Amino acid sequence: MKNVMIYSRKSKFTGKGESIENQVEMCREYARRQFTEEVKFSVYEDEGFSGKNTVRPEFQRMMADMRMGGYHILMCYRLDRISRSVSDFSVILEELQARGVDFISIKEQFDTTTPMGRAMIHIASVFAELERETIAERIRDNKYKQYRNGHWQGGIPPLGYESEKVRFVDEQGNRRSYQRLRLVPEHAELAWMIFDKYIALGSYSKLESYLMVQGIRAPGGSCFLKAGLRLMLANPVYAKNDLCVYDYLQSRGADMANSRDEYDGTKGVIAYGKTVTTNPKMGSRKPVGPEEWVVAIADHEGIIDGEKWVYVQTRLDEKRFCYPRQNTSGIALLSALIRCQKCGGPMEPGGQRVYADGTPGFYYICSKKKVSRGELCDCKNIKGVSFDNSIIEAIQRLLEDGKSLLPDFENELMRIKTEQKDFAAAVKRLKTKAKKNQKAINRLAAKLADSDSPENDALIFEAMRSLREEEQLLQKQLGISRQMAAASRSKELGFEIVREAFGSFVKTVDQMGPDEKKEALRKLIRKIEWNGKEATIYLKAMESGISFTLKG
Repeated sequence: MKNVMIYSRKSKFTGKGESIENQVEMCREYARRQFTEEVKFSVYEDEGFSGKNTVRPEFQRMMADMRMGGYHILMCYRLDRISRSVSDFSVILEELQARGVDFISIKEQFDTTTPMGRAMIHIASVFAELERETIAERIRDNKYKQYRNGHWQGGIPPLGYESEKVRFVDEQGNRRSYQRLRLVPEHAELAWMIFDKYIALGSYSKLESYLMVQGIRAPGGSCFLKAGLRLMLANPVYAKNDLCVYDYLQSRGADMANSRDEYDGTKGVIAYGKTVTTNPKMGSRKPVGPEEWVVAIADHEGIIDGEKWVYVQTRLDEKRFCYPRQNTSGIALLSALIRCQKCGGPMEPGGQRVYADGTPGFYYICSKKKVSRGELCDCKNIKGVSFDNSIIEAIQRLLEDGKSLLPDFENELMRIKTEQKDFAAAVKRLKTKAKKNQKAINRLAAKLADSDSPENDALIFEAMRSLREEEQLLQKQLGISRQMAAASRSKELGFEIVREAFGSFVKTVDQMGPDEKKEALRKLIRKIEWNGKEATIYLKAMESGISFTLKG
């Protein structure tokens, strides 16, 4: 027996032509002619519903019944009775095929019980993909058209502006709206001052220091940092649309949405696509250069004259292409490990020099003290070379006197190894089960190929569907177990490295080069705090947080 679902739909009741009753009767007649075995019909009728989408009560009930299983064919009088959307129709066909349900449309002779009908599934999928690509292209074209309008696309407005909604009525009489930037005079003055101060001071560091010492903050109360200042100064949103701005941005490879003749200095400029997504899952983005931008004349007022803005960009370009200065990273063994206890800022190496005997020297300096020129922190600098040596000697003494600490590592490693055995057993068990599952699916597929009975086909399809669902669950569990096993191995490796570092540091530190010493110290030390007189060292992998004090 074949279980056949008949679906009929009509937007309006007329009582003639392709009425609900006529559609159902024609489907019944087709089935009686087509199939020799007994047919059981289940009828679903939607009257007064459009085919523009699938939000129809009887259609939804039919799909729910089909998912419960036991049906062989879905039949309708004409394709558009199911849906007028190609993409919706393609999705429905894919689900029917996955559940082993054939589809018949009488008017178009669309019948997936025949080879030609099955070929039509692939044709429908091609058209659905074409529609998706057409929609994507239309979206890109519309976005480029919006770019030419110079509207604000959303996000946090730049300093000196706020976003406002503009409502209007289009040529067809439809109410529409868009966002644009509106000048905030008191904040715009701050932005103007920052550009002027950069020109006067000539560097991000000096500009950051000036704003910090003067107590000048952003409207939200946050400090201006070098990274934010760099992005702000490079943003064309502040520039007036003068010809020199057009020439500069075009020379940098920007895609200019307006012609050069339109740059008359009366408006601002806006750039789209200044950042790209680096991690979609985390939503992280990074800035890109002008060669990736689309630049348009904006629907807001510019703050900075074009010539001044271009001058700032040339200064920024010089900074970008200048050679990096010599730093102390080669000899500073504890850089990134020391923090100022007074203000919480990192102690950075600086003040590199060469003493009379030819040996190099430097200082560890509080970063906040350095940036503010001593206004925000007065923590005493540390003589770098002698401090590094003192820390190494102190750790050597600690390890020589603190051998009772090492069993803690051994106990933790034993626990991790036991944990790893459990994970390995779980992975092995899941892999064996997944292998058996796949063999069962292969056997069912072979039976399906040899089967001539529609009833047997339906049973085999259902069994395969159940096995595939179980297979998906097994693969998910296997993936989780593998991740946990990998995390455990990583933890074991970390403890092995720390244990080995503790065991060998005393014996080998005198034979190590600067890079080897730096790497060894990072394996041992979590952090060092300096209060201007004393240093407190916190060692890694010790849950008790053991520390000791060293006089500077």
